[in-house]
Amino acid sequence: MGKTKIIGIISLISLIMNGILGYFFLFLFHFNISPLALILYASIIAELIGIFMMFYTIRNLNVKIEQNIPIKKIIITTITKSSYYPALSNLSFHIGSFLLFLFCSTYFSLNETAILTLMLSYWGLLLVPAEAFSETSLNLFSLLISRKQNCFFLQLRSNIILTSLYVSVILFTAILFMDIIIYDTTLYKITLIFNIILLVIVGTFNEIFSISLIVKFKNRLFALSKIIYGSIAIIFTVVLTLILENRAIAILLSLLIAQLCTFFFLRRKSTQLWTK
Repeated sequence: MGKTKIIGIISLISLIMNGILGYFFLFLFHFNISPLALILYASIIAELIGIFMMFYTIRNLNVKIEQNIPIKKIIITTITKSSYYPALSNLSFHIGSFLLFLFCSTYFSLNETAILTLMLSYWGLLLVPAEAFSETSLNLFSLLISRKQNCFFLQLRSNIILTSLYVSVILFTAILFMDIIIYDTTLYKITLIFNIILLVIVGTFNEIFSISLIVKFKNRLFALSKIIYGSIAIIFTVVLTLILENRAIAILLSLLIAQLCTFFFLRRKSTQLWTK
């Protein structure tokens, strides 16, 4: 049975700690940084408290095993190899997103942070189809391996990517229509949205390419692609924010360059791996 009560208590404590820390940071202490950044600091501290509480709870949890079932070591090894790198990738993505947002809220104006946050939220929504179809590709690519039908990989990969992009286009049309109704449309915002479109297109390819590596247990190539993306994104973020006057465009352009570099790497490795 799931320990839902314990999870609820830990979540409630984290929520209360978030509110208390936010109050202390905003009203009792005086820092020369953006109030938005202070709220983020309070949130991350509260989340860390929740993580440590969850870790302590799991370590001290007595699990009653009703029946001993022999498990082969190779199964454990396979499960570990299949989940270790993707889990670290997701963790790194969330930490990187938080640090990026913290960087923007600390050094950018509130208007720049607001518009960039809006664009990144659009990006996140438009990547939902890619995330969903990545699960589909995982199953279908595994099916190809089990049936020894690697010859169908390229066509299947293209079909999955195109279908995902079709769904993203429909979702993008709805988002753009609502944005035009709610907010003013300017050349500046159109430029940012165009960057988001390119990020979604390239990101969709990269998502499916990554899955094709994971299915083949090429976890080191998968990890290397993430290192390439993260390193290039950090370098260009620092450089372009110093060079370009418009920092929101600098951030999105940095992410796009990192995505493109990752695209060429993943496409080459994925094609070589499945067609050799």
